[in-house]
Amino acid sequence: MGVKVTLVVRSVILRSIVDRDLIEVLMENMRKLGIDLRLATSHESVTKNDDGTLNCNLVGGESVKANKVLVATGRPPNVGPLALENAGVVVEKGAVKVDEFSNTNVPGIYAIGDVINIATLTPVAVRAGRIMAERLFNGRSELKMNYNNIATIIFSHPPIGTVGLTEEQAITKHGDENV
Repeated sequence: MGVKVTLVVRSVILRSIVDRDLIEVLMENMRKLGIDLRLATSHESVTKNDDGTLNCNLVGGESVKANKVLVATGRPPNVGPLALENAGVVVEKGAVKVDEFSNTNVPGIYAIGDVINIATLTPVAVRAGRIMAERLFNGRSELKMNYNNIATIIFSHPPIGTVGLTEEQAITKHGDENV
Protein backbone atom coordinates (compact mmCIF):
# COMPACT_ATOMS: atom_id res chain seq x y z
CA MET A 1 0.00 0.00 0.00
CA GLY A 2 1.44 3.39 -0.97
CA VAL A 3 1.50 6.20 1.50
CA LYS A 4 -1.92 7.77 1.77
CA VAL A 5 -2.41 10.66 4.14
CA THR A 6 -5.82 11.50 5.49
CA LEU A 7 -6.19 14.38 7.90
CA VAL A 8 -9.30 14.09 10.06
CA VAL A 9 -10.06 17.35 11.85
CA ARG A 10 -12.85 17.54 14.41
CA SER A 11 -12.96 21.32 14.52
CA VAL A 12 -11.13 24.02 12.65
CA ILE A 13 -9.88 26.15 15.54
CA LEU A 14 -7.22 27.61 13.25
CA ARG A 15 -9.84 29.96 11.85
CA SER A 16 -9.98 31.70 15.22
CA ILE A 17 -6.26 32.61 15.04
CA VAL A 18 -5.44 32.64 11.31
CA ASP A 19 -7.12 34.50 8.48
CA ARG A 20 -9.53 32.39 6.44
CA ASP A 21 -7.66 33.05 3.16
CA LEU A 22 -4.41 31.65 4.62
CA ILE A 23 -6.19 28.51 5.80
CA GLU A 24 -7.71 28.11 2.33
CA VAL A 25 -4.23 28.28 0.75
CA LEU A 26 -2.91 25.76 3.28
CA MET A 27 -5.78 23.34 2.58
CA GLU A 28 -5.34 23.75 -1.19
CA ASN A 29 -1.62 22.93 -0.89
CA MET A 30 -2.37 19.94 1.34
CA ARG A 31 -4.78 18.60 -1.26
CA LYS A 32 -2.14 19.12 -4.00
CA LEU A 33 0.22 17.01 -1.88
CA GLY A 34 -2.39 14.25 -1.90
CA ILE A 35 -3.67 14.76 1.62
CA ASP A 36 -7.29 13.75 2.04
CA LEU A 37 -8.80 16.40 4.31
CA ARG A 38 -11.83 15.52 6.42
CA LEU A 39 -12.94 18.70 8.16
CA ALA A 40 -15.48 18.86 10.99
CA THR A 41 -15.12 15.09 11.32
CA SER A 42 -14.54 12.96 14.40
CA HIS A 43 -13.21 9.45 14.69
CA GLU A 44 -14.77 6.80 16.90
CA SER A 45 -11.95 4.27 16.97
CA VAL A 46 -8.87 2.90 15.26
CA THR A 47 -8.68 -0.81 14.50
CA LYS A 48 -5.84 -2.95 13.17
CA ASN A 49 -6.35 -5.08 10.06
CA ASP A 50 -4.82 -8.54 9.48
CA ASP A 51 -2.31 -7.06 7.00
CA GLY A 52 -1.02 -4.58 9.61
CA THR A 53 -2.83 -1.55 8.19
CA LEU A 54 -5.20 0.50 10.30
CA ASN A 55 -8.77 1.61 9.90
CA CYS A 56 -9.66 5.01 11.28
CA ASN A 57 -13.37 4.57 11.89
CA LEU A 58 -15.20 7.87 11.51
CA VAL A 59 -18.40 9.01 13.15
CA GLY A 60 -21.14 8.17 10.67
CA GLY A 61 -19.76 4.77 9.72
CA GLU A 62 -17.08 5.58 7.13
CA SER A 63 -13.65 4.03 7.59
CA VAL A 64 -10.31 5.31 6.27
CA LYS A 65 -7.53 2.75 5.70
CA ALA A 66 -4.01 3.91 6.61
CA ASN A 67 -0.50 2.77 7.48
CA LYS A 68 -0.27 5.16 10.43
CA VAL A 69 -2.79 7.22 12.35
CA LEU A 70 -1.93 10.36 14.27
CA VAL A 71 -4.59 11.65 16.62
CA ALA A 72 -4.00 15.24 17.72
CA THR A 73 -7.21 16.28 19.40
CA GLY A 74 -5.93 18.97 21.72
CA ARG A 75 -6.82 18.82 25.35
CA PRO A 76 -8.91 20.73 27.84
CA PRO A 77 -7.32 22.16 30.99
CA ASN A 78 -6.65 19.38 33.51
CA VAL A 79 -7.89 21.10 36.66
CA GLY A 80 -9.86 18.19 38.16
CA PRO A 81 -6.94 16.56 40.02
CA LEU A 82 -6.09 19.91 41.63
CA ALA A 83 -9.31 19.72 43.71
CA LEU A 84 -9.59 23.50 43.56
CA GLU A 85 -13.07 23.36 45.06
CA ASN A 86 -11.38 22.51 48.38
CA ALA A 87 -9.74 25.94 48.34
CA GLY A 88 -12.82 27.70 46.98
CA VAL A 89 -11.19 28.58 43.64
CA VAL A 90 -13.75 29.28 40.90
CA VAL A 91 -13.57 27.07 37.82
CA GLU A 92 -15.70 28.13 34.83
CA LYS A 93 -16.12 26.12 31.62
CA GLY A 94 -13.38 23.75 32.77
CA ALA A 95 -10.75 26.46 33.36
CA VAL A 96 -9.56 28.43 36.37
CA LYS A 97 -11.16 31.88 36.39
CA VAL A 98 -8.62 34.69 36.78
CA ASP A 99 -8.58 38.47 36.56
CA GLU A 100 -6.24 40.51 34.35
CA PHE A 101 -3.39 39.97 36.85
CA SER A 102 -3.79 36.16 36.98
CA ASN A 103 -5.36 36.31 40.44
CA THR A 104 -8.05 33.76 41.22
CA ASN A 105 -10.97 34.66 43.48
CA VAL A 106 -8.93 33.37 46.46
CA PRO A 107 -6.19 35.75 47.73
CA GLY A 108 -2.73 34.24 47.34
CA ILE A 109 -3.78 31.70 44.67
CA TYR A 110 -2.78 32.54 41.11
CA ALA A 111 -3.12 30.69 37.82
CA ILE A 112 -1.37 30.89 34.45
CA GLY A 113 -0.84 28.62 31.46
CA ASP A 114 -3.12 25.92 30.12
CA VAL A 115 -5.34 25.84 33.24
CA ILE A 116 -6.76 29.30 32.41
CA ASN A 117 -7.39 28.28 28.77
CA ILE A 118 -6.63 31.68 27.23
CA ALA A 119 -3.61 31.08 24.98
CA THR A 120 -2.43 27.51 25.49
CA LEU A 121 1.08 27.86 24.11
CA THR A 122 4.21 27.02 26.11
CA PRO A 123 6.04 30.30 25.36
CA VAL A 124 2.95 32.22 26.50
CA ALA A 125 2.88 30.34 29.83
CA VAL A 126 6.61 30.96 30.31
CA ARG A 127 6.14 34.70 29.71
CA ALA A 128 3.11 34.80 32.03
CA GLY A 129 5.17 33.07 34.72
CA ARG A 130 8.01 35.56 34.41
CA ILE A 131 5.58 38.46 34.59
CA MET A 132 3.92 36.98 37.67
CA ALA A 133 7.29 36.45 39.37
CA GLU A 134 8.23 40.09 38.69
CA ARG A 135 4.88 41.27 40.04
CA LEU A 136 4.88 39.12 43.17
CA PHE A 137 8.56 39.12 44.13
CA ASN A 138 10.11 42.24 42.60
CA GLY A 139 7.53 44.86 43.50
CA ARG A 140 6.29 45.36 39.90
CA SER A 141 2.62 45.44 40.93
CA GLU A 142 1.51 47.02 37.63
CA LEU A 143 2.75 44.14 35.43
CA LYS A 144 0.22 41.86 33.79
CA MET A 145 0.27 39.50 30.85
CA ASN A 146 -0.98 40.93 27.57
CA TYR A 147 -2.73 38.16 25.65
CA ASN A 148 -3.22 40.35 22.59
CA ASN A 149 -0.95 40.05 19.56
CA ILE A 150 0.61 36.69 20.39
CA ALA A 151 2.72 35.46 17.50
CA THR A 152 1.73 32.00 16.27
CA ILE A 153 3.29 29.76 13.66
CA ILE A 154 1.92 26.71 11.93
CA PHE A 155 4.69 24.38 10.82
CA SER A 156 3.08 23.49 7.52
CA HIS A 157 3.73 23.80 3.81
CA PRO A 158 3.68 26.68 3.28
CA PRO A 159 4.62 27.75 6.81
CA ILE A 160 2.16 30.26 8.23
CA GLY A 161 2.99 32.94 10.77
CA THR A 162 0.50 35.35 12.25
CA VAL A 163 0.17 37.93 14.98
CA GLY A 164 -2.72 40.08 16.11
CA LEU A 165 -6.33 40.01 15.06
CA THR A 166 -7.62 38.05 12.10
CA GLU A 167 -9.39 40.10 9.46
CA GLU A 168 -12.77 38.91 10.77
CA GLN A 169 -11.86 39.85 14.35
CA ALA A 170 -10.59 43.26 13.21
CA ILE A 171 -13.83 43.95 11.34
CA THR A 172 -15.87 42.90 14.37
CA LYS A 173 -13.79 45.09 16.69
CA HIS A 174 -13.18 48.16 14.50
CA GLY A 175 -15.84 48.01 11.79
CA ASP A 176 -15.59 47.04 8.13
CA GLU A 177 -14.89 50.60 7.02
CA ASN A 178 -11.79 50.78 9.27
CA VAL A 179 -10.10 47.59 8.10
